[in-house]
Amino acid sequence: MPSPAAASEKQLNVAVIGSGLAGLTAAYLLEKNNHEHQQIHVHLFEKSSTLGMDAASVSVGHEKKKFRIDVPMRSFMSGYYSHLFRLYKHLEIPAKEAKFDFGWYRIKKYHAFKQTLEGETQAATATDRETKNESYLVYSGARTVGHFDLISSSRSPSLATLLLDLLKYMWRSFVVAYSYLWLMCIALWMQYRGHFKNPEHPICNMTLGQFFIKYRIHPYFSHQVFVPLFAAVCTSTYSSMLNYPASEILEYMAMGLNQASYVCAGGVQQVVRAMSAPLKHVHLATEITSIQANPDPNHRFLLIDQHHNTYPIDHIIFATQGNQSLRLLEGLVDVLRQQQPPPPPQQQQTATSVAIEPVLEQINMLKTFVYNTALVINHTDTRVLPSNPSHWKALNLAMVDKTVKTHTMDKRLIVPFPHETTMATHILNYTHPTPLSLPAARQAQEDKESEGLLMQTTNPCVAVDPSKVLSIAWFERATVTLESKKALQKLFTFAPSPTKRETSSEDDEDVQLAACQGNQGLWFVGSYCWRGIPLLEGCVASAEYVVKKGLASCEQLNIHVPWSKDKQEALEKHLIDSLHKKKD
Repeated sequence: MPSPAAASEKQLNVAVIGSGLAGLTAAYLLEKNNHEHQQIHVHLFEKSSTLGMDAASVSVGHEKKKFRIDVPMRSFMSGYYSHLFRLYKHLEIPAKEAKFDFGWYRIKKYHAFKQTLEGETQAATATDRETKNESYLVYSGARTVGHFDLISSSRSPSLATLLLDLLKYMWRSFVVAYSYLWLMCIALWMQYRGHFKNPEHPICNMTLGQFFIKYRIHPYFSHQVFVPLFAAVCTSTYSSMLNYPASEILEYMAMGLNQASYVCAGGVQQVVRAMSAPLKHVHLATEITSIQANPDPNHRFLLIDQHHNTYPIDHIIFATQGNQSLRLLEGLVDVLRQQQPPPPPQQQQTATSVAIEPVLEQINMLKTFVYNTALVINHTDTRVLPSNPSHWKALNLAMVDKTVKTHTMDKRLIVPFPHETTMATHILNYTHPTPLSLPAARQAQEDKESEGLLMQTTNPCVAVDPSKVLSIAWFERATVTLESKKALQKLFTFAPSPTKRETSSEDDEDVQLAACQGNQGLWFVGSYCWRGIPLLEGCVASAEYVVKKGLASCEQLNIHVPWSKDKQEALEKHLIDSLHKKKD
């Protein structure tokens, strides 16, 4: 962290590169604290023609009954998303409780497919499917309390088949229930003891795969249930999940116990509208292609876009994925090496000069983050769901069986890549206020009809019927490793507040910005920058602390966070006191 600069009357120009939730949060906070005594000019840059958080979302339905599909799915729960909850409350974003149930199934069989005279693939009927999607575990109920459904292996089972199905059901139920309770006990105990916040504790230096072995988690539960589920949550491959830090997953489970899940009732477009409304300098369809040291001593950087427009900037907040920030910083180093010879060791850097060594340290930090690519398709094709419609759930998790030889199959029917991850299909009607209500959607399921059902499939293994595709989008998402977790200590440090219990929440922690934050006016925010699974919570929290504790300290700014915990508690106390006075 640089030492605070002297207060200045000059105009402060801040560039926010990327308009996802992290970029919107940083820009919104700075703009809300802009006034005549504190002139902050915020420039938000987005290479797409629409703001990033809602850029891939689509609207479906008739004009009077439009439904917005968030892409990717944006759900959140009260226990893990404290900063996000307070932000949405401040913005008055309506939230709807979403009850998720789950189904696990295997893509097991491949049949010949019909062809028209033109050679185009027809949609398979119920009796002539390209794949046989067999369920092996179906969970109904709430996130924490529910039951497993009995799965019949035959439509007309004999007594022996029924007994065998019952024995399988009892064995699976026992193994999954026992393993889940054992794992949850470990997670809750370690959270209570504060081990997740102690970087020296063994659990914080252990991968999920190592955790399964050390604590003897049953292989059926770990590899057939747990890993496929969290591969969908984290949008990661199976191998990436086994290399995930165990502490991040266990803490997520402990904090989410008995917590409800929510979605934005009208889509995240409401969040984008509310947060972009006060912004004065939004540059859409503008990609920053180069960052240079500014010859003008009044501003440190010169940003150049694809149209060769230039922007004099004092601070840059990178709100993009780390690999995109990495490319820009590597370009900056190349320019610096061409523009200036290395200064003598005794020469003092000026306030606006840019040195190469600190940027190289930031580059090395960003190189530790690993990314997985995900394909998201919105559609109405129920062929990707379990073959038995009674097994359809809000979230359906599929794995390609090892017996399936994808290289021998027609690529129009089986997607050749990726297969080392979960195909997750979310039936939106079951959790969102869609044009087809939940009772109608359940009735359609019982009638084996797909009309009106809206689905979002991430990383499809079965090719979706092109005539039923609503939208397609590709995303990159950071996956956490032990190495990247250690690298986070160069962005943020977490320590229990001396006035709070060691086992309290993140809000009671002493969060400080570390060496790579703000060095020479370069800041990093986003889901990958925050501790835990890269989710929306990290976007809000990282942006909040960079603005409140970073830029504010560096430029001696007075920054107020309108949704901070103290302000929320003060407002609630004021409302309660007002109600009591009215009653008196």
